[in-house]
This record gives sequence, structure tokens and C-alpha cells, in this order.
Amino acid sequence: MKVSFVYNPTTPSVRSIVLDQQIRLPRFQRKKSWDDQHRFELCISLFKGYPLGTIVIKKEDVDNKTIKWLLDGRQRRDTLMEMQNPDNIYRWAKTYLGIKNRDQPSDIKEKFDEKMIEYIQFDDEKIEVFPEEPDDTVPTDYTLETPVKFENNLKGLADLICNVHPMRAGMSNFGKPFFFKNYKTKYIVTDDEGKLYVDSDKLLKWLSAIQVSNIDELTVADVVQWFDNPNEDLEQNVKKNINGIKRSLKMVQTISEMMSNTNIQVVELDNSCSNSDARKIFEIINTQGVPLTGPEIMSAKPNWNARVSNPTECIQMNVLEMYKALGTTYTDVVKWDVAATFTDRLDSSSDMILGNLRKISYNDTTREFDKKITSGFKLLSGRYLNSITKDDIDTLPNVIKDWNLTEFEYEITSACKLLLKDQPFKQLESYHISISDSLSYTIAINYLLLIIKKKNEINPHASGVAIREYRHLCRILYDRFVYEYITSVWKGSSDSRLSRNLNENYSDVFKPVPVEDWNKLIDEAFELNTISGQKISTGALRAMTVYFSMLRAKTLTLSEGESAEFDHIIPAAKFTTQSDDKFKESLYNYALLSPKLNKEKSDNTIEGLGTHSKSMVCQLEDLDLENIHIIKSPKDMDKLIQMRQFIVDDVKEKRQEFTEGSGIWAFD
Repeated sequence: MKVSFVYNPTTPSVRSIVLDQQIRLPRFQRKKSWDDQHRFELCISLFKGYPLGTIVIKKEDVDNKTIKWLLDGRQRRDTLMEMQNPDNIYRWAKTYLGIKNRDQPSDIKEKFDEKMIEYIQFDDEKIEVFPEEPDDTVPTDYTLETPVKFENNLKGLADLICNVHPMRAGMSNFGKPFFFKNYKTKYIVTDDEGKLYVDSDKLLKWLSAIQVSNIDELTVADVVQWFDNPNEDLEQNVKKNINGIKRSLKMVQTISEMMSNTNIQVVELDNSCSNSDARKIFEIINTQGVPLTGPEIMSAKPNWNARVSNPTECIQMNVLEMYKALGTTYTDVVKWDVAATFTDRLDSSSDMILGNLRKISYNDTTREFDKKITSGFKLLSGRYLNSITKDDIDTLPNVIKDWNLTEFEYEITSACKLLLKDQPFKQLESYHISISDSLSYTIAINYLLLIIKKKNEINPHASGVAIREYRHLCRILYDRFVYEYITSVWKGSSDSRLSRNLNENYSDVFKPVPVEDWNKLIDEAFELNTISGQKISTGALRAMTVYFSMLRAKTLTLSEGESAEFDHIIPAAKFTTQSDDKFKESLYNYALLSPKLNKEKSDNTIEGLGTHSKSMVCQLEDLDLENIHIIKSPKDMDKLIQMRQFIVDDVKEKRQEFTEGSGIWAFD
């Protein structure tokens, strides 16, 4: 029997849907509810080649004209329409990635890389966000290649964000090259305070009427012809901004080509479709569009849904709490439940490595909740299979014999408590900044798995010599991971590196980084504010500030629930010109402070603090209290550097003592 359909599924290009003037909105539409996260994740789907969801349209012929009523997909289509403007993509990315105006392109790429790995989940060699390259830092004068290279589209999205950055007073590096104060155009408008700026939506509309066959060959004369009544001043402005104009045009071209080469599912309801049919189709298709995480996908697999015999009372309590928060009912405890709630059962000693995963509520709606769930699967796979690829995790339910996992919980607690009896790690713990916070989530997982594996080999409880050997190796591993993090070794597919470290690299990760390599890095970082010739990222600066503070035994007084804060000595707000910028973001100008001290300091120089606070900061940062009054502004950066010059040699010395177990860090 032939089935009669009341709809027609099609897959037009995104660009054709965005530009389709026949699409209309019905009188009643659901309220817009997509936030910047939803919008940016649709950008990711477009650039990554993931499905973009479904749009439902009802076609009608009215007065010899075809009207397409948009029944479902308004927010999706609106977002795709807004996505044509690079400024909108940047605004969404700024919220999603946590971009600051002071961030360098390398910082943005680092944040993008981490978020993409976190979003995609369980990355392996087949899911690299960026190819691993020796040079991960991008130049400030960032460029897009043309035509778009579709085999690495996520990199193209990161490039685009870097090109738009920064955005100040409503104007970004997308519109800025077209800003000519003395030449009034349709896209230059006045804000509420009477200041001129480029309206990027109007700029896009203006550019849409211009045909450019080859952006790279565009000349100043070509651009000048786009304007009515051009003058000499306009020509000079175009000449000055021609490279920026080309970059902005390439941004628009990149987005346009992505939309032209990507299809979207459209369900067209024909005239025979009744209202009840339309409602039911809408009900079947419409979803909230929340992305599935790796563990969520596994929760639908039979082997992960196998019942656990005699789960402990603690497991039952954790699982009950999880499903109560999620608003879901369940009958038996299954293997997926045990892995998803694993971090709940860890001892607080693990917080120094994993951060606050153990404390995150199941009511949490942020990415931190995803990390909490995911970490259990990664830890179990790393412990029992020495690897955390998706294929390994899929087989895990058939490998583990005792799903109460009490032995593994004990291994973690025992390793962490041994670590915290070593004085330098006590020092690090006192800052309430975990390895996950200062380095990365994946490095923290890897560190924990490696020290457990090594502990099972050495059996440090056997003798005092074995305990010292174990702590020594834990120090060397931490020192290595700090070095690898700040030199961008962990860029790209970090889960793959984790798996390699547990297998073929295992004998090497516990070998010390050569002293000459560390000393060379320290010299360059302090003296030139670079690593391997590239400006240091904020993440690397933070990691070094935390590590070097630990090495130098800096003592902070923190209240319960507080963490040490990473901030400038000469405040960032004091830096106003490019000439002041060289050492604004530098090791010489960063410090770890308690939240109370940092709040009091705010945008003041240290000299502006109260007597007691000023004395405390000077003592913490080894600053000369009597001469601190000479450090007033960025112009005094050379004086600050001179005052703190001794830190370079001090860090080198204390680092060697830490890894060798000598000097102030000698073993008990």
C-alpha cells in the first residue's frame, strides 16, 4: 500500500534559507529564549559540520504568491541570519569562551581549544580541534586564508573570532577599517552620547551591494570607487586601512561560503496537512536542542545499563541524589550510574588535583556539571584500560569486575594523602588552586592516574625510602606537566596525549625536564615576556605564577571557601597606550593575593593601600617597602622589574631544590 505524506523533506543550503524572502512569521510565535551559549553552539555546528536541526514550514499560495509560514525553527533561523555578521559571532563567543578585551589571539585560541574539546568530549586522534603544531601562538595582525579551507573549519571559526577581537564602544576590528570620521556614510552612525561608530549590520547591508571577485587583488582605487563623491581624505583613509578592509571582507566571505556549502533539514507541510497533523509533526520534531554529552550517549547502550549487584549504600545515596536533581525516576542502579557519580565518593584530599568536581551539584546547569559526569568515565577508563578513547570507554563495562569500585577509591585517597604530606604540595594546597585550575582538567586527570599507577608499582608504604622515592617522582611529574602546559605541548588532542602517557610515554614522564631547558624558559619568560619567541598566554602566566609562588614558599592567609587570586601589581587599568603594553601582562607584574587584599587593591597601586595592607603585599611579593612609592604607573615598570630582578635566580634555585629534594624542599 502506498503511503501518502503530508510533508516534503528537503535539504536546502543554509544561505538560501537565510535569504529566502518568502518565509514569514505567523502572528503567534514562541518567545525568543536562546542565549549566547545556544547561538554560539549553533555556530560550532555550522563550522564543524554537525546537523543544524530542523525547520518546519507550511506553504500557502496567496494572490498568486507563495508564502512560507515558519511554524518551527524561528530561533534557529534568526540565529543563522544574525550569524552573517561577524560581530554577532564574536559577541556570542565572548560570553561562551570568557574572552576579555585584554586577551591576545593566543589566549583566545587557548580558550577556544579547551572549550571545543570540552564540548565535543572524549577527544582522540579523530577529533582534533587543532592540529598539533610547535607554534601555537598567532600574530596580532591575524589573517584569514581565502578561499576557506573546509577540512579544518573549527580553526576557521577561531580565526574569525581573533580577527574581530577586540570590541570596544560597540565597534570591533570588523567594522573599524571602514570607519572614516571625516567622510559620512550610511553605516557610520551616532550613539547615545553623540560618538560616531560603525553599525556593523548597516555595513553588511552596504557591502552586500558590492561585488568583489578576488579580495586578495583588491586595490585602494577599487575600494574608493565604492563611495559616492570620494575625496583625497577618503583615499588616504582607505590606503591606511586596506589590509583591514580585506580581512573584514574575508570574514564575510568565510561565513557566506560556510552557509552556501552547508545544508539544513526543512520539513515543508503541504496544503493537505491538517492543523492536527501540523501540531503532531511539530511535537515530534521540536526539541530544546541541548547537545548530548559523551556519557549521555553511552547511557543508551546496553552494556552500560547492566544492573550492579549489591551496590554500596554510598553509591545508592549518590545515584538517588543525581536522579532526584535531574527529575528522573529509576529502578536499579546500573553501571552508568556508578561511573557518573564516581567523583562524589572521592575524599577531599583529591581536591588539590581535581578541583571542585566532587562538590558540584547535580542541579548545576553549566559545563562544570558535564565535567563532573565525564570525569568518572575518564578516571575509570584510565585506571582499568590505560586509555580514555571513546572505543575504550565503550568496552569498560565488560572489563571492570567489582562495580562498587572501593579499591579504586582507596587508591586515589591513599595517593593524594601521601602527596599532601609532602611540604611543597601542602604549600600548593594552601592556595586553594587545584592542578585542574592552574593547568587543565585533562592534565589533572592524567596526573592523578599516573601517580596512582606509580604508587601501585612502588608500594611506598613499604619503607621510608620508598615513600621518598614516590614523592620525588610526584614532584618531577608535576614540574614536567607545568613545563609542558606552558610550552603548549598539551595543545590539540589532549586525551590522546593522556593515553600515550599511560602507555608508551610512561617511562619518560617521570624523568626530570633538563635544568638547562627550564632555565632557558625562565630567562626568556621574565626578560622578554615570551616563550619560544611568542607572547606568553594568560593561562601560561597564571600557571607559572602559581608554581613559582609555591616554589618560593609564599604564604597566603585565606578564609574557608576562598582561593588565591591572580592579578597585576601595576593595575591593568593604568595601562592606556600601546607603548605601555610590553610588560603589562608579565611575570614581573603578576602576583597571587588573597581575595581581601586583591579587592582592597583593585585599581590602586600598592602605594595607595593602607599601611598594613601595603606592608603585607610588599612582604608577599618581596618588594622594597621603603621604595614602593616610586612604583606609580606603567612608566615605572622598569623600576618594578629592577626591584624584582632577583626572583629569576630565586625561582631557578628553588625549582631545582623542589625536584631534587634539597634545600628548603629537602625530604623529611
